[in-house]
Amino acid sequence: MVTNLAQTSGTVFAGKPAEEVFLHIGMPKTGSSTIQEFLAANRKKIASAGVAVPRSPGNKNHFKLAAYAFDDNRMPSVRKIVGIQNRDQIASFRGTFVREFYAELASINASRIIL
Repeated sequence: MVTNLAQTSGTVFAGKPAEEVFLHIGMPKTGSSTIQEFLAANRKKIASAGVAVPRSPGNKNHFKLAAYAFDDNRMPSVRKIVGIQNRDQIASFRGTFVREFYAELASINASRIIL
């Protein structure tokens, strides 16, 4: 079962709805790592323009967001990277991730987000 993050709670930044969410998905060897490194290194400058690059999904690569999204029946390597060793740990991981992610979003003073 794939859980939809948007169904768990509205995306809200500092008490107001997000205007835009940019989801960066990159295939290998397309410059994704360079973009991720730039976003992580320039998080404060980007925030000053009203765009958030959250840390809770992962400081640079957002592995936690990817691990959250996979179907429960799959155990890809990204789940092991974030500390999930077996299927019994998925529900607990998801609960913790959602709480941390939304707590961070609630503290952000931005109307846009890059994931």
